[in-house]
Amino acid sequence: MKAFIKKIWACLKEKVTAIYFKPVTATAATETQKPEVEPVNKITLAILLNSQPADGLSANTIQALITNDAGAPVAGAVVNFSVTSGAVTPAQGTTDANGQAVASITGTAVGPVTLTAILEDGTTASVNTLYFVAVPASIIVPAPAAPAAPAATVATITVAEHESILEKLKGILIYLGHDIEDVFEETVALAKKL
Repeated sequence: MKAFIKKIWACLKEKVTAIYFKPVTATAATETQKPEVEPVNKITLAILLNSQPADGLSANTIQALITNDAGAPVAGAVVNFSVTSGAVTPAQGTTDANGQAVASITGTAVGPVTLTAILEDGTTASVNTLYFVAVPASIIVPAPAAPAAPAATVATITVAEHESILEKLKGILIYLGHDIEDVFEETVALAKKL
């Protein structure tokens, strides 16, 4: 560049009246074009599950729907979730093909919780109607009482029945080698127990 300026200066000293420059076409370096991002302008929060016990395990659930200016769902939008108390999972989610991201909120304090969803472009929405309820006291169910023993039943055997039973048992008892009268007494005693 210095050499060029020296030539021009030298020409001016010699009282040159015209200088001709060969036109040069300049080409600018092209930047890598970034994909056009849809303008996101709306977050709609819907409560899917609410009024869960404040036990640190049960979760209230919300769904964030992200739409563009035309009302169409926006897939791939990053949503940051925060709550005034408790914990939110995930703290950051990405919308699915339907423009939806779901978050679960757990807590151990009874009362309302405010959830806020923030997009990368600064769009914000909050819901303050999430609520955790008191953990119910354990319900103690007494063990069922043991069934009462049935009342003793007394069997009454008539003489005719006695004779009939003896006849039926006679062959068996003789075969076993027992005295029939002893067996009869045992049978009567057993019948009384029933």
